[in-house]
Amino acid sequence: MIEKMKTLPTIVLCLAVSFMVLGCGSGIDSAKAATEFNTANSLRETDKPKAIEHYGAAIQADPSMDEAYFNRALTYAEIGEVAKAESDLQSLRDLKSEHAETLDGLLSVVRQ
Repeated sequence: MIEKMKTLPTIVLCLAVSFMVLGCGSGIDSAKAATEFNTANSLRETDKPKAIEHYGAAIQADPSMDEAYFNRALTYAEIGEVAKAESDLQSLRDLKSEHAETLDGLLSVVRQ
């Protein structure tokens, strides 16, 4: 019984390390996502196609970054690519983002 008690901390430590390693492999790179998002925002007024590329890179780095979907959708709408904006709206809905309702309202103007 005492021998089993001694191995318990080792098992707990192994499980903790395993969860940390698996969590780190989630594929989300928040720093890269933030950098790409900020770059896209700085380009949005002067080079919309490049901004869209950078929003896409931000989304690829962090697929849960709802602000990137929102801003990319607005940028798509500004250049007349409403179907692509609608696709980003659906992504926001899938993420259950609070931005989905706002974007839907903004796109309703473009849909008319």
